[in-house]
Amino acid sequence: MNESLNPASQVAPRKPSRWKRYLKRIVIVVTVLVLCAGYVLKDDIRTLDSLRRIPGTNAYVMDYYADYHMDEIRAHGVDINHVEDSLIGVFCPRWARPIVSRLKGAYLDQPITTIANTDHCSTVTLHTNDGHVYFGRNFDYEHDACLVLKIHGAAGKSSVAVLDLHYLNLDRNDLDSTSLVQRLPLLFAPYYLQDGMNEYGVAVSDMAVPGARPPDDPAKPNIIHSAAMRLILDYAKTTDEAIDLLNEYDIHFVAETCHLMIADAHGKSAVVEFIDGKLQPTTTRESWQICTNHQITGKTEAEKCEACGRYKTASTELTGLHAKGDAQEVMKIMQSVAQPDSTMWSSVYDLTSGNFEIAYRGHFDEVYRDRLAEISPNR
Repeated sequence: MNESLNPASQVAPRKPSRWKRYLKRIVIVVTVLVLCAGYVLKDDIRTLDSLRRIPGTNAYVMDYYADYHMDEIRAHGVDINHVEDSLIGVFCPRWARPIVSRLKGAYLDQPITTIANTDHCSTVTLHTNDGHVYFGRNFDYEHDACLVLKIHGAAGKSSVAVLDLHYLNLDRNDLDSTSLVQRLPLLFAPYYLQDGMNEYGVAVSDMAVPGARPPDDPAKPNIIHSAAMRLILDYAKTTDEAIDLLNEYDIHFVAETCHLMIADAHGKSAVVEFIDGKLQPTTTRESWQICTNHQITGKTEAEKCEACGRYKTASTELTGLHAKGDAQEVMKIMQSVAQPDSTMWSSVYDLTSGNFEIAYRGHFDEVYRDRLAEISPNR
């Protein structure tokens, strides 16, 4: 009998073992999930991957493409008793919030708290006869690494800001060598700026001042002052609109009590102070204005100069310009009031053109220059 026709002699094909089938299914599911996550998080990944170092410095630049949901903060404010969890709740989808909250300890070694008083920082604004408005600022503090954050946001919102990376626990000199996972706190950078300019030519900065006491109205949402500055960059088209925005919230301070300086492309500037529970804006009729670390509301120019040597120096130099000058002249003023051991960066914003330049740690001969990619025609 032909053995090839004998059923008993034929070997049935072996079926894959059950665990191999399960493994194949798991691989397929994981692959789909990774692809879906990559699609959902593509803007976050693109943002973190854009980080680069300004050569020869511990200053970094990052383009931001993700949605940080500032509309929610505008509507509801921030829980100032649990700042990090509140911002996690704004930024992350609901399903991810418990996971991110549990992981935050791996990135933040201590919670964000208030308040210690220190004297640092100077800001000037100059409105020239040829129609340009410049906004210059020194950030003086004990930390080192900083980030130039370029926002390419939803609905065409565009801005640039500079921030101290200490507040994201990323004050390190190897940030550009880290993995995307290690950089995750950078996704929260929009909430922690120290100065910046938006596409409408509105600029804002903060300076420490002792004894600031903002309004306390239970009917208003709470907000930390750096997030209030983000609101200005995202929503204000003029100095007046910026002040109106501040009036909608109870302002709370991170690290130190502050006052703010605001200016716009039309030449209007104001120092916004928080005195005895009231918001007090001080404008000027001069072509320039200055803010350092003392209260200016109700003070004469002589009293302001007497209160701060940096203020006096800037006042003398700005007066001498006679409403003439350019970004280089303003940067020279920032150099003249810089602190040799503590100025982290000096920034100058051209509120008319959208150009800006940043000098890291007093390196005024090696300035980083750039321009807002999107400039609103409705300036």
